Amino acid sequence: MKRLDPVILNAFADGELEPEEAARVVMHLADCPADQAVVDGIMAMNATLARACEGPLHQPVPPAIRAAIFGPPAVASSARPARLRRLLAGWRVMVGAGALAAALAVAAAILLPPADAPMLTLGPLEPRSPMSEALDELASGQTRLVEKNTELGILASFAVQGGYCREFSLHHDTRPDLVALACNDAGGWHVAALQPASTPSSSSGYAPAGGDGDNPIGAYLDTRGAGLAMVPEEEAEALRAGWR
Repeated sequence: MKRLDPVILNAFADGELEPEEAARVVMHLADCPADQAVVDGIMAMNATLARACEGPLHQPVPPAIRAAIFGPPAVASSARPARLRRLLAGWRVMVGAGALAAALAVAAAILLPPADAPMLTLGPLEPRSPMSEALDELASGQTRLVEKNTELGILASFAVQGGYCREFSLHHDTRPDLVALACNDAGGWHVAALQPASTPSSSSGYAPAGGDGDNPIGAYLDTRGAGLAMVPEEEAEALRAGWR
């Protein structure tokens, strides 16, 4: 069997592929032990690096660097600047040529939130809502409109301790894209983790592996003892059984 490009395997391991491409990779890995071993190695390395860098990444920003980025502190005139200062107290040091632009983008997001409120939050989903039904019924790689101008796409499914979890994307015409993880421990789906979707860096539809931020979905799956994503046959059986 023809091996996949290592760049694609890295993007898959980091959760950066579009739903359709991720589903194709899952099917390929089921028949290619060599590439599956590569993905296992990438995930193990990512977990090791995350543990090694956990302490330094959560150190407060030194005052000199914070002043260089945001200027001297000003007297608060509203609750929003005070909120910004509280967030800065625990902000990680950003390294590299794009640090200033990234920091300014974060500040803009804090000070100027979008008019639309987030459509998804952590917690239980309504049992018979369009989103719950999509999680019940769709296979990896399939998509469905669950709200006006909002498309849900299933990325992968995982067998975990006590149930199942499903990773999915949400695309809205005006809101930022999200990637989320929903699990069904108590017979209904609840959102266990959320993170922003990465912006594709090329026409291939995925961003190369690079570890540009926290990965709450991966961290949660680790705590639940999840392994690799379910292969299509395993997922089809879980679909037929109603994820029980």
